[in-house]
Amino acid sequence: MGMIVAVIIYMRVSKLEDTVGNLTALRDQITEKNMQLAEQNLRLAEAQDNEIHLATLRERNRIAREIHDNVGHMLTRSFCSRERS
Repeated sequence: MGMIVAVIIYMRVSKLEDTVGNLTALRDQITEKNMQLAEQNLRLAEAQDNEIHLATLRERNRIAREIHDNVGHMLTRSFCSRERS
């Protein structure tokens, strides 16, 4: 009887050790995935910051061109109207 109990306990302990090993492996995989996700989130945030910066520069350039064109037209019109007077 004692032998049967010992075998049952041994089998349960073996299963428990396997389960702990599997859980440890899963924990390690999840930790690795979390690190990869954090790294990817950082890259995405940097890319988003770059896109915002580029959009800001494009808008500045557009406004600068518009101002330049408007000032050039106004100066040309004022010069032409002075010549006619």
